[in-house]
Amino acid sequence: MITVGKNIITEFTEKKSVFIGQTFYVSSEEEAEEAIMSVKKEHPDATHVCHAYILRTGSLQRFSDDGEPSGTAGMPILHVISAKKLCDTLITVTRYFGGILLGAGGLVRAYSRSASEAIEAAGIADIAPFTEFSMEYGYDLHSQMERAVLLSGAEITDRQFTENVKIFAVIRSDEYEKLCGELKSVWHKNINIETLNTVERRLIRD
Repeated sequence: MITVGKNIITEFTEKKSVFIGQTFYVSSEEEAEEAIMSVKKEHPDATHVCHAYILRTGSLQRFSDDGEPSGTAGMPILHVISAKKLCDTLITVTRYFGGILLGAGGLVRAYSRSASEAIEAAGIADIAPFTEFSMEYGYDLHSQMERAVLLSGAEITDRQFTENVKIFAVIRSDEYEKLCGELKSVWHKNINIETLNTVERRLIRD
């Protein structure tokens, strides 16, 4: 599964109308609607804030022309997202009207261009599962444990120093079992590893 790599903003002008494209990684309809509202708040004077998004959940697809002629804005944006085979992706295109009518064909081309340029600038990311976990051990092992965890590619998110040391970290799920096996094979009597949660993250492609 793939989605947009970054949340970015692009802009171009067509016959004095300004088109501002924005990409968002969203995992629910609520997140998408909140992002749309935030764009509208950022551009209270815009003529139109059109959008489209595709979610994995329920294979949901939504789009809006926001006052543009039917089929000239939201649907072209949606077609671009779908053609790129993206999911959990929202694209908004904000238009400031420049006084020159573009016609239906011109609008379709402008909104398609804005969505395409936004995706191009954002890049593509794979959606991958990550495992959040904790490790507890004695102070004498701290430098060794941190080194081993960081070398595995895990990200340490918190540290607690009480009777023992306890660190919290997150790592790609397909690397988690390997890390646990390596640590327990050497220090199995001296460390306690606890699986906490599974989350999804974006892995941006080069």
